[in-house]
Amino acid sequence: MQLLDLELDHFNLYCPATGEVILEDCEPINEDALALKGYWIDEVIAEPFIKDEGLQKAWDEFVEKYEVENDDFPDYKEIETFLINYPEPNWVIYKITTHGMACGPVWSTVWHVVDMNVVK
Repeated sequence: MQLLDLELDHFNLYCPATGEVILEDCEPINEDALALKGYWIDEVIAEPFIKDEGLQKAWDEFVEKYEVENDDFPDYKEIETFLINYPEPNWVIYKITTHGMACGPVWSTVWHVVDMNVVK
């Protein structure tokens, strides 16, 4: 997979292949988007949404092996490496990081896995 690392002022994401909304500010992720294969949110990184069976199986095996070898859950860098090395050349990881102010500066990152070969 290819990784597109974006720093945006919003979380809006539309699938370039289908035109479908994947995410719009203040709305839940469109889990029904045809091209969306899964996503990881930094705040709950251990609980991704994965709707592709092959990706789910590979993720489960990766986490299990990592936890046995390291006695810990993989961090963001290991997860990105897993995604980049997943053998789907037409899938793209849209890593979107946004920032804002709450009780100080805050950042949030979501990794969306999108199949760019899907036709609507």
